[in-house]
Amino acid sequence: MLMPSAKLSLKVLSLFGFVALCWSEWPEPRIASGTTVVVFRTPTVAVLSADSGVFSQQGRGHNECKIAQFGKVFIGHAGIIRDKLGYDLVADVSEAVRKGGSLKEIADRWQESSIDPLTRAMTWVWKHDPSYFAKYFQEKDSPDVAFVTFEDNEPAFAERDFTTSVMNGKLEVLPREPQDCPGKCPISAVVERTLGYNDTADQLVASTEFRKANSLVEASYKMIKSEADAHPDAVAEPISILIIDKSGAHWAPGHQGVCPDIAP
Repeated sequence: MLMPSAKLSLKVLSLFGFVALCWSEWPEPRIASGTTVVVFRTPTVAVLSADSGVFSQQGRGHNECKIAQFGKVFIGHAGIIRDKLGYDLVADVSEAVRKGGSLKEIADRWQESSIDPLTRAMTWVWKHDPSYFAKYFQEKDSPDVAFVTFEDNEPAFAERDFTTSVMNGKLEVLPREPQDCPGKCPISAVVERTLGYNDTADQLVASTEFRKANSLVEASYKMIKSEADAHPDAVAEPISILIIDKSGAHWAPGHQGVCPDIAP
């Protein structure tokens, strides 16, 4: 016969086992997304920066690096990163880089190959979580990717993104117009692009305070920090800032964030 204390212990253990089982079987996020990326490009240097926040249907999740290296090519990405149906932005970019070519050719290849897997991913969210889809993906730029390298003795930048729309009960993923520099940008000017969450950063760029920034690194940090302050549920520090020039790629001092060291 069990003593009352033993019965209580069994109940506690049973409850603990039930909680542990529920926790172990709790579903992982079906879809993971990133938030804010800023790119500056001048005739001599490119600065690529990103926050570290990743979110899903369950809200703000964890921090991870959103600047990825593929040899001499780097990307910063906002919007959908991966899902449980097999979509994986970073793996798809890796495959596009592996096949070689100029930065523009790599970016075009990734964009063209992404339409079908993105359509599957967006269709799942639309059908299973329509409110989440409407808030974060419908008529939004997602994913939005900045490709950066040093090519032909100057920094090169290419932006490729998609928008998803639903018309007459049919979902469609459409590539947006490519942005290339050199190409469609003023060669002698400073070119700035903000990907993902950008409303607060864009307001900052137009302000007097922004003109007080002493460097592109400081400007990048202030822009992403403004988004983190405005959207703490989605945009998060630390902020990673990468500098690419004729000497190669290196992290701005104090701004490696959660990203790994640059591979030689």
